Amino acid sequence: MSAKSAMGARSATSASARSAITPGARGRLAALVLLVAVAGCARAVSIGTDPSPVYAVEVRNATGTAVNVFYEAGDGERVLGNVQAGATERFVVAGSARPDVRILARTAGGTTYGPYEVRLVAGATRAVVIESAPAAYSRPPNKAPSHADFRRSFGNPPAR
Repeated sequence: MSAKSAMGARSATSASARSAITPGARGRLAALVLLVAVAGCARAVSIGTDPSPVYAVEVRNATGTAVNVFYEAGDGERVLGNVQAGATERFVVAGSARPDVRILARTAGGTTYGPYEVRLVAGATRAVVIESAPAAYSRPPNKAPSHADFRRSFGNPPAR
C-alpha cells in the first residue's frame, strides 16, 4: 500500500468515526464534560467575618542592628516580622488568644530585647520601642524555669 492510499484510508476512518457520534450523543457528552468540570471546581466557601479581633502594633527599633520581632499571647511565640536598625514597622496581630501580649525582639546573633508587655486594643495601634540595651528577661507567671530561661539569665549551663 502506498503512502497516498494509507493517508486516504486514515482520512476515511476519521470521517466515519466522526459521523458515528449522533447529535444526541454529542449533547450527552457535552453535558457530562460540563458536569465533571463543575463538580471538580466546586468548593465549600464560607463568607463571613472572622470573630477574632485584629490588632496593630508599631515597633520602632532604636538599636544599632536589625531585629526579628515576635509576640507571645500564652500559646507560644509567633513571628511578626523584621525591623531594620533605626526603622519603624507596623504589624497586624490577628487571631491572638488574648489582648495582653508580650513583644520580643531578637537579633541574628541571638540577643533578645524585651519582653515588652502590651495591651492590644482593636482598632488602635500600640507603639513599642525596642531599646538599645536588652531588657532583663522575665518568666511569665506560673511557669517553671526552663533550660532556655537559664541560658538567657546566666549563659550556657555548666557541663555535667
